[in-house]
Amino acid sequence: MPELRTARGRISAYGLACGYAESAYHGRVNVTLWAEHGVYHVRAHDHGNKRRVFWKSFHRLSDARKHFDHARVLIVAHNATWADADAEAAAMA
Repeated sequence: MPELRTARGRISAYGLACGYAESAYHGRVNVTLWAEHGVYHVRAHDHGNKRRVFWKSFHRLSDARKHFDHARVLIVAHNATWADADAEAAAMA
């Protein structure tokens, strides 16, 4: 049976296909990576301001992971402003 996690501890493509998701939280902000119908989605929400920061979709898991990791660092770890997050998301599109 395929593994749900990779050797690095991340959810595998199989795990994502089974409905698992990766999430990172910081206060009122969360960034989530999940799969649906063969497409990988990365979405950030600011629950305090009740708005979605961005939602990007990718055909390759590697691209989705890069965007998820970048968003997590930008938004969660460094408390960047939403203007920075929006600009970065637009640059990666």
